[in-house]
Amino acid sequence: MLYKFIKFAVLIFFFIGTAEAQNIDEVPLKIPDSIITPFPSLVEFANKHDIALNHIEIRDDDSKSEKGNCVNFLITLYRGSSMQQWFTIITQDIVTTEESQLKPLPDETVYTSTGRVFKFKNTKTALNLKLIGPFTASKSNSDKRYIKQLNNPYRVLISQEKLNCDLEIYAERSLVLAKRVEEAGAKERDFFYIGSSNPISENDIEKGKSFIKIVHPTDEEERIGFDFYFALRSFYDAAMAIDEFKEIVYKVINKPSIWSIITNPGISTNINYYFTDVHPFKAGGFGIEFPVYEQPLRLFFNGKIALRASIIMTKPRSPLKACAGIVGLYAEHPIDKDKRLLIQLISANIKS
Repeated sequence: MLYKFIKFAVLIFFFIGTAEAQNIDEVPLKIPDSIITPFPSLVEFANKHDIALNHIEIRDDDSKSEKGNCVNFLITLYRGSSMQQWFTIITQDIVTTEESQLKPLPDETVYTSTGRVFKFKNTKTALNLKLIGPFTASKSNSDKRYIKQLNNPYRVLISQEKLNCDLEIYAERSLVLAKRVEEAGAKERDFFYIGSSNPISENDIEKGKSFIKIVHPTDEEERIGFDFYFALRSFYDAAMAIDEFKEIVYKVINKPSIWSIITNPGISTNINYYFTDVHPFKAGGFGIEFPVYEQPLRLFFNGKIALRASIIMTKPRSPLKACAGIVGLYAEHPIDKDKRLLIQLISANIKS
């Protein structure tokens, strides 16, 4: 199944076998499974300010997210032979009295071509985010700038339910569904599936019978199929609240042409992925001793591929609820392969 999302917004589409996806003959991305060595200047600054860079503590229980739980990511941007690094600190917090009085996050309803309807609740929680850098191998900015970044966190209100989406279960069920497709001798193009925030037409429900016939999804399996999108969206919404992070990401994106923008009012942003592409990541990858999985995806602007990426994910065990269980991201410019971005979990700490 190809999941295709429009604008990270309320409108959600899932298409099977679209031409824009099938016409891309790609070599799988090669993701480092061990932590890239942080630059000495980055390590020196982190040590000076008691910031953990090499301690991963994950608790395998169902405890609720706690204020103070923290995850740190190392961000490495490659542009040809040059490299820059940042580290980001994401800390779980609680909603203040003033924030609780703001307009609540809207619940979401998704209609699918199987005729099923799914409702998703959203309850506000808070994250504090800091992005420190850039650091380089030769030299970096003065500590004054980094201290300012350290003392001025971004704050984002986000859905607790989306942060808690269980990506381990999503991956496990994807492997089961992919096995059904394989046993049926089918390919993604052999079936149709679409989901939307608006009711599905009778014509699309009729076409969707091919998906039911081949995949036989239960109500629970179909609902779980949305978990990756919602977790990714929460991770994306939090990261893009940081202005400097947007600038980093844009350096590896194949931006739409002026002509494309003129002929397509605004920019249509699509993210798509197949559940049949999910596979286990290397055991112990990124220093995590629990099952970890990889989900490749593609970003499109106005129908043209803008980015190839893979998400490394696991169950959002505490304190990974602060990052929706996403522990890594590798992205590559689809044309200029020298432009790459690697985000790796480098520490995870539970409030004592």
